[in-house]
Amino acid sequence: MMIELRIQQGGRLPDIICMLTSDSQLKPDWLIQYFEESISKGVVFCSEETVQVGWGMLLLKDNGRNELVIYEPDYLSMPIQWINSINNTVRHLALQRSVCDAMSVDLDLPFLRQAGHCLNFLQKGDIVLSRENSKDNYSGWIVKYGNESDMREEMKSLYEIAISDSRLISFFGLPIGSVININVDFIEINYKKYSVSTSNNVFLRRLLDSWKSEFTGQS
Repeated sequence: MMIELRIQQGGRLPDIICMLTSDSQLKPDWLIQYFEESISKGVVFCSEETVQVGWGMLLLKDNGRNELVIYEPDYLSMPIQWINSINNTVRHLALQRSVCDAMSVDLDLPFLRQAGHCLNFLQKGDIVLSRENSKDNYSGWIVKYGNESDMREEMKSLYEIAISDSRLISFFGLPIGSVININVDFIEINYKKYSVSTSNNVFLRRLLDSWKSEFTGQS
């Protein structure tokens, strides 16, 4: 079941409509506040406009009733397919904030259309994520798949990387210099001299358990 959240632009301007799953336990207050603060500063939102929010983006569409309905990527399809929901947008930022909180660092989000440097893209095995300085459309994220020494290098959008393995989305807000090691039983994040892993952090253990439940059906 979906619940409708309404944001008023005022006057004869169309209201903005957000749809959120009622049982998701997600908190969209920050997203509502973003639109309300933008409107208070004189921003007028229009149909077919895209808005960058968090690491992702939203699309506003006129529904023919003087309302703008918010759509987000489904994070399953390439090219992007838009769905009438804000669930992914809210959930992704909540996860990214929690990961940064675990490391006591500030959120530093890229944009989903920026590129990541992939080594052995989609090869099975462990994954090592690391972030270097960004430049132009390059996000600075490097993703190494598997354990082979021979490297096949490709540039992929962060969106394409994310739909190939949604686990990686949680870490995209970590700062330059971060290194993340991921396998089926372990997560470790290193930044400067600070290290956090599933062996010493409750949130990361819960995150790993959620992956096992989602991808393997384990509880």
